[in-house]
Amino acid sequence: MFGYNSIGSSMMNSIGWYSQINNMRLIQALNKNSSRSVGSVSSAGSLRSKLLNSDSADFLKSYQSKMTDMMSKANALRSTNSQNALNNLSVSSSDTSKISVSAKYSLRDQASYQVDVKKLATEQMNFTQGYDGKANDVMSGQLTIATNYRASPITINVDSITGATNEEKLQKIANEVNHYKAGVSAMVIENGGKKLLALYSDETGAENAFNVSGSFAEQTGLNKAEQEAGNAEYTVSKDGSSYGAQRFQSASNTVQIGGYKITATLKDVGKSTVTVGTDPSKTADAVKDMIDSYNSTLKFLDDNSNRGLGVLNQMKRMVRPPISERSMKTLGITANKDGTLSFDKEVFTKAMAKSPSLVNSLVSGPNGLAEGIYSDARSGMNVSSASLTGENLTGSRYSGASYMQNAGYSLMGGTYSRAGTLRLLNLNSVGALMNFFG
Repeated sequence: MFGYNSIGSSMMNSIGWYSQINNMRLIQALNKNSSRSVGSVSSAGSLRSKLLNSDSADFLKSYQSKMTDMMSKANALRSTNSQNALNNLSVSSSDTSKISVSAKYSLRDQASYQVDVKKLATEQMNFTQGYDGKANDVMSGQLTIATNYRASPITINVDSITGATNEEKLQKIANEVNHYKAGVSAMVIENGGKKLLALYSDETGAENAFNVSGSFAEQTGLNKAEQEAGNAEYTVSKDGSSYGAQRFQSASNTVQIGGYKITATLKDVGKSTVTVGTDPSKTADAVKDMIDSYNSTLKFLDDNSNRGLGVLNQMKRMVRPPISERSMKTLGITANKDGTLSFDKEVFTKAMAKSPSLVNSLVSGPNGLAEGIYSDARSGMNVSSASLTGENLTGSRYSGASYMQNAGYSLMGGTYSRAGTLRLLNLNSVGALMNFFG
């Protein structure tokens, strides 16, 4: 009778693309099953008893879950998936102290904009002279404020304002101004221990300037603007554009760049680059999720390697790296001695910043990491439940070494290889269990 130990020996001569470490790992899994021999189940009654075995049913459910999760995580990074994480673009600023950015709508095209802020949009500010807040000086005359919000100016008779202290009287004047809601607000502030009445436009921009007049304003200096209302001035140039830098003005420091989808807040004068591209951190997280699922599935197979040859076949597929080790190294991925993969997020994000198109190809391309892992999961989903639990060996012409050396591994009508055509037949949701009880 041909046992698993001799199967492992024949494999060493037939699959030259294994690394020595992965050969050792697979043989160790096989050696755990040396007591079980091929063809140990031979009768229909024995098969039926196994079909009713709850342990086998639970195993198949877990197997289905592992393969489905691995397939889902890999599919999230495949180029054929329109919702590919690498197609999920975001916008960023190279200097958030100069410009902060956000995207209100979904971004579809990668781009880079050089923004040079020449001047920020400002609001107008006027101040009175400083008063001793606790004293009670004489305040008299009129205060007139003209704005674009009102057809006629507002006028306040300061002579009618009473109070026990200067601070109290200044606050009553401020309340009168605010009552009109004329696009100008007033408040009492403190500067150098003195109380001042401050007027300021509610919005930035030259169009929101106001005029202050009247005897009270002239006596206290409130008629002179400490800061003029002005528009923001900035230029924008886009990489690859033949139009050069375009000059813009805005009454607000919140502007649109590259169309209506990118909102930028101008914070300070100076230059910054606004980039629309893949978010390295989110992409790295998606890659990590896929690798975690891959490792979890491989460990699950190893823990259940004492079941059918279908489990060992799936292990054989997965211990082969999905892409070359050189390519994985570029992505910050290394193969461990036990066949699992390790992921360095820092190396990955640096690679994305340096060569985004290369990383995109290695992760999501037709022969990329995600496609390789997806293919492994899809092949695993198409393995018969009998093969997974060992029942496929009953009376099989593919027994012993001849079964392991059979290059096609034809199960359920599918030929299994990384580049081969697989017939899934809508079995993704309940395939393993349906075949098990069929």
